[in-house]
Amino acid sequence: NVLVSSNLSWATVATATGYKITIGTSSGATDVVNNVDLGNVLIYNPATDLSSNTIYYVTVTAYNGAGDAVTCTETSFTTETVVVIPSCAILSSPANGATNVSVSSNLSWATVATATGYRITIGTSSGATDIENNTDLGNVLTYNLAVDFSSNTVYYVTVIAYNSAGDAVSCTEISFTTETVVVIPACAVLNSPSTGATNVSVSSNLSWDAVATATGYKITIGTSSGATDIENDTDLGNTLTYNPATDFLSNTTYYVTITTYNSAGNSVLCTETSFTTETVVVIPTCAILNSPSNGATNVSVSSNLSWDAVATATGYKISIGTSSGGTDIENNTELGNVLTYNPVVDFSSNTTYYVTITAHNGAGDVVSCAETSFTTETVVVIPICAVLNTPSNGATNVSESSNLSWDAVATATGYKISIGTSSGATDIANNTDLGNVLIYNPVTDFLSNTTYYVTVIAYNSAGDAVTCTETNFTTEIVVVAPICVELNSPSNGATNIGVTSNLDWLAVATATGYKISIGTSSGAMDVVNNEDLGNVLEYVPASDLLFDTEYYVTIVAYNDAGNATGCDEFSFTTEEEDLPKNKIKQGFSPNGDGINDFWEIKSIELHPDNVVTIYNRWGDIVYQINGYDNFSRVFRGDANRKLKMGAGVLPSGTYFFSIQINGAHNFNKLKGFLILKR
Repeated sequence: NVLVSSNLSWATVATATGYKITIGTSSGATDVVNNVDLGNVLIYNPATDLSSNTIYYVTVTAYNGAGDAVTCTETSFTTETVVVIPSCAILSSPANGATNVSVSSNLSWATVATATGYRITIGTSSGATDIENNTDLGNVLTYNLAVDFSSNTVYYVTVIAYNSAGDAVSCTEISFTTETVVVIPACAVLNSPSTGATNVSVSSNLSWDAVATATGYKITIGTSSGATDIENDTDLGNTLTYNPATDFLSNTTYYVTITTYNSAGNSVLCTETSFTTETVVVIPTCAILNSPSNGATNVSVSSNLSWDAVATATGYKISIGTSSGGTDIENNTELGNVLTYNPVVDFSSNTTYYVTITAHNGAGDVVSCAETSFTTETVVVIPICAVLNTPSNGATNVSESSNLSWDAVATATGYKISIGTSSGATDIANNTDLGNVLIYNPVTDFLSNTTYYVTVIAYNSAGDAVTCTETNFTTEIVVVAPICVELNSPSNGATNIGVTSNLDWLAVATATGYKISIGTSSGAMDVVNNEDLGNVLEYVPASDLLFDTEYYVTIVAYNDAGNATGCDEFSFTTEEEDLPKNKIKQGFSPNGDGINDFWEIKSIELHPDNVVTIYNRWGDIVYQINGYDNFSRVFRGDANRKLKMGAGVLPSGTYFFSIQINGAHNFNKLKGFLILKR
């Protein structure tokens, strides 16, 4: 089940400089790829996708300058089965070109092999999609139209089979014509009240003329054009009048549509008519406050007031006072036709309010309405900020063992503290709840010579104090001799350590530098004698370590307070010297006698991607060459660098070398020294 779009890849082969690939569809075959040289890459990207459901046989042959790998094992894999796009579906019912098809017919078609579903497009003209537009039906073989087809109409249908590979393409459209059915009746016309009539009695009934072929009537009535808030397409049966259950509203325009119907359906595009009722004004009844309820206590100070709507009211006025009959908050204020009152500011805490709501309309204001009252909750006020008094803001040279304290805040029931080592930080304490105390005792002493930033937040049941100012103080400088260093690499007691290894250790807090002693016996310093390295965490030996030697190391951290004391000695043992076939000679004599006239690096020619560099004892590069080959590109004791400074023919002496080789190799040493003797 390998993807047909897969690439092939393989692991690197040591010493390989390139790879060839052979691919066939039977064992040993080369019908896909025949021993194609890919170069030094580890992946093969086929030019086209692999074939579906096919076994491929692959051989990848590594090669280098010595030749091709032989008797390489052939591997195989099988590709996924790719699903094919299905063929077109054919409508079986109604047949293509069928006439007098029932308007209630369903559509059906035969199963298409490999199809997992079908989409349908239906229109009333060729290529049209006004009935269905490529609608996904799922894996079914029938389509049931939500409403009947129209009478005496040609329909054009395309059914598209699909599966995971895609949709069938270039499918043929078919058509059929429906039967002729009974004609939908014409619209009914309201005759009473007449359209546009005004001053119509609120107790009027509605009537209309009979419509030929109609078997019934439906009515829609609203108080705005197109609205249905009174009647929504209500079926009245075969009657020519409508008697409202209750009177119409006074001075209101009503919009009426009467729809006829028969077995063919409802009349369409019927004209809406309207009429306006007479004006009948009656003073409304009293409004009743429902929230808060009369006599309620512990009412939220942020509450709004609301009341039930009063029939015929066109608006409301409100009076509010803090004593019975009082109007010190609102004095018969006109609110308009709303059912809520939203105070501009919150009510006062623990206060009784007296409320009267007066409904009104064109006939006047309602009179003698009962006053209601409610009492607000007792509100606890958020406390003010606490102020740190010890240490004072900006204090310096503060003792590391200091406690923090602040003055009590009225109404506070507790305090939270945040402390950090930078402004706004909380790395020491993060809004820690201390309870109702006025002092903070740190679990450990503050750090030396550090600025701390402190915020103390007073709180109570109403919440936390806000926008409190941060204060800061700086501790005294206390210097303590650092602790001992622990050697990290090589680890204590390690063996077989490379002679080119460096030594590294873990940083010690408060240390400003490190000294190192190294000897070849316990307590000895014959290699390095208490050398001050400065503030570094690594020691790089000036030259390679000796083979098969145990080294003893002591690293002492120090700062202004002094050296760490009583520090342990660490030890490790280097590897034994390996003398491989490609051992690097350590000397040569370029005297022209044909013997040992150049510096030989055995087997370097097997690794042509190399760089060889020679340094004098002062670390200056005197010779450098790419592709050292023990033949024409060799070091014969002559400088090719620093020639303007008089390097030229180099004198006898000790020089240092480094070798860079790209790729795998078995050289045991790539840097060291050599001796030039003339």
